[in-house]
Amino acid sequence: MKLSTYLLSCPNDEEAEQVSLALVENNLAACVKRTEIKSVYRWEGEVKHGEESLVIIETSDDKFDQIVELLNVVHSDPYYVLNALPASDTTPGVIDWLKETTS
Repeated sequence: MKLSTYLLSCPNDEEAEQVSLALVENNLAACVKRTEIKSVYRWEGEVKHGEESLVIIETSDDKFDQIVELLNVVHSDPYYVLNALPASDTTPGVIDWLKETTS
């Protein structure tokens, strides 16, 4: 088992909270952090500006497919982006914590 950090944006903090709780309650994440962000993106040929919540998911590298399944149910955006950032190393005890909280 290896640590991965996943990045996900949600349209607002309320949805980010719901996603966070669902991930932890379903043992798909050991910890989920969220913060408000500002985004610039292109949509339907126009440059848009928006405010979103960034969700930072700490879990094992084998949870990606299960997280996608859950997000397909709880995330309001059908085009959400979930990016995996595999960790090359981590502090002592983290892997044991991941095993304990995501099994």
